[in-house]
Amino acid sequence: MTSPNRKPLLSRLLFVLGWTLAWSPALLILTMLLPLRVPVPFEDAWAFVKQYRDWWEGDYGWREFLAPHNNHPSASGKVFYFIALHWLGGDVGVLPLVAWAFSLIIAVSVWVMARSLWMGRSSRGMLLMFCANLTIFTAAQGHSWVWDFVFQNFIPGMAFCAALATLWKWPGSWSALVVAWCLSIMATFSFGTGFLAGLLLTPMVAMHFREKPLAWRGAVTAIWLLLTGGAAFLALSAFGEATYTGDESRVGSLLEQPVLLAQFVLVLLGYLLGNGTTMEPALLCALAGLGLVVILLACVFRVWQLRKEPGMVQAAMPWVLTTLFGLLNAGLISYGRLRSSMISAMAPRYVTFTLFFTLGVLLLAAVVAVRDKPSGWFRVGMRRAGLLLVGGLIALHVVNWNHGWQHMKWEHERMQQDRALLSFAKVLPLDPEVMWQNLDHKDLTTRLALFLHEHDRLKSVRLVKGVAITDFRRGSPLPDKWAWLEAPVVHEGVMHLSGACGVSKDMVSLPELVLITAQSADAGESVVSFATPRQPFDFYENEWLRRQHPGHYFGWARELPVSRFPKGKVTVRAYGYWMKGFTVRALDREHVIDL
Repeated sequence: MTSPNRKPLLSRLLFVLGWTLAWSPALLILTMLLPLRVPVPFEDAWAFVKQYRDWWEGDYGWREFLAPHNNHPSASGKVFYFIALHWLGGDVGVLPLVAWAFSLIIAVSVWVMARSLWMGRSSRGMLLMFCANLTIFTAAQGHSWVWDFVFQNFIPGMAFCAALATLWKWPGSWSALVVAWCLSIMATFSFGTGFLAGLLLTPMVAMHFREKPLAWRGAVTAIWLLLTGGAAFLALSAFGEATYTGDESRVGSLLEQPVLLAQFVLVLLGYLLGNGTTMEPALLCALAGLGLVVILLACVFRVWQLRKEPGMVQAAMPWVLTTLFGLLNAGLISYGRLRSSMISAMAPRYVTFTLFFTLGVLLLAAVVAVRDKPSGWFRVGMRRAGLLLVGGLIALHVVNWNHGWQHMKWEHERMQQDRALLSFAKVLPLDPEVMWQNLDHKDLTTRLALFLHEHDRLKSVRLVKGVAITDFRRGSPLPDKWAWLEAPVVHEGVMHLSGACGVSKDMVSLPELVLITAQSADAGESVVSFATPRQPFDFYENEWLRRQHPGHYFGWARELPVSRFPKGKVTVRAYGYWMKGFTVRALDREHVIDL
């Protein structure tokens, strides 16, 4: 005999499983990024370390703190970065977790504003939130999930969505308005396009006190615009001068080619969905962006037709503003980056700004479909094509998640290489040729690393004390099939060295560095410099090609002045290096040259 409680129990179980699946993208990206975090500064982050050192030494004030970094307001990001450096012992590996927490706030804000779409229809809510979370937590953001400096790209979107949800949840509340204003200030003083937040929140502010007289609402809106505009001026130009960002003439040439400019904006809008397949990314991204724009225009047109329906405009407004946030982000990225390099404008980190377009279109389409008349053309169209569109959206997300996962691992390897380079800060120069530096002096990164080490804030880095090869732990030689040193070529006082550094037959790992050593008759073998493995972007995607072309996938190269080497007959060798245990493993072949 069947228990009368069996059906309710099964329903509750399916309910829990369904909502767990809806939020699974958040848990999945968390499990992906946790092992890829590196607790030391990487590339641009050293500029914040320099400011932290200045503050530590008492040569840093509020003006410097509020000044833009590379033309971007960055005070909000500096707060978190300084907290990690000062109170968390320098462990900047927590900042990717902060980025994840910001994304979670975005997701919760979306859930708060979208709940009315599925009241009594939990399965609809599960599907919508699953698609929304696939977008919010997308792995297509690549290095944004693991790079300590780029966590601040998540601040504007988090603050904007949290402010939207606050105004939506508590209409007519002065406390909600103050919280929204504080969040807009946080966005304005953050990296990227945060100054858009205050402007785009203005329609929500105008609707916030909709029970009040029109003149009263107009006065509140005007005060809002005045305060947010003043904050934007302070953040952008009151505390520092703009730096060079590229050839201004490129802007004029782009404006003379509106089709090219529009195509690039479409590429940015569709990058989230079109960059992980075997098709040409520029084409597929543009097509995906165009498809989203068509859906957006259809939604806006239908909202305009139904504008007199009770609550229609109010229900659509948050998602229209979310879409505009993503669209304006794409436009500003095009303006700011195309004048210096189209390649730099295609970086995965910009997905953090443009994903709001996809998110807004998704939820706006849901609002219109739910609120449209039963015989309305939009609802009828969604009945016929909705599942196909949602299925296509999920399929493209899955492909791009895989592509983004490969990029996350690739970026992690680059960060590990930089961490290994820091272990030589006391004994060898960290040359810009091997360690990217965007600071005034080429040895400043070395000095900053030593500063952090002196104050016990250089996490998980042990400094090498000597350069003699005997100072390192020797492991077994690397297999000669995958690792070797080519014969050095000396030309015009420069030695050209190259080779490969595969570790084993599984072909999935590389040493953190390649050490280059020299030994003469008068001196023992010692390290003269290092090289970083030249890991192609598709390293994790092509196992068969890795085996066919080890010189490409496991290659390394370095050019060194002959003055780095002893005079006379010199034996040149190369070793794979792992910072843990200061372990070295010899590459096949050694070469004797006469200098």
